[in-house]
Amino acid sequence: MSVTKQFLNAFDTKNKEHCEWLLELHDATQQSKDPKSLMMKNPFKISIAEKDTMAWIDIMVAMSIKYTMASLKGDAWWPERPTSEQEAAETLLSLKKNE
Repeated sequence: MSVTKQFLNAFDTKNKEHCEWLLELHDATQQSKDPKSLMMKNPFKISIAEKDTMAWIDIMVAMSIKYTMASLKGDAWWPERPTSEQEAAETLLSLKKNE
């Protein structure tokens, strides 16, 4: 089985740690960082040979598509985003604490 297939099979779109790792991999590429260390320290406990870390782009794209499809179907973990009311309440509480 290819390393990409191993990662794709292990990736659980409902698992917060898996999704955050995918985001971290994406962020590393956006910042022109070498993703090899992230590939080696993956949350799936997949042992990956140094030569296979070059498959990171295939892995990231495949996992991103899987996550996107799961998200569109309402079957994926999403970071909590406060509503504007929650943000307003937190801001008020913060201001009161600083008085």
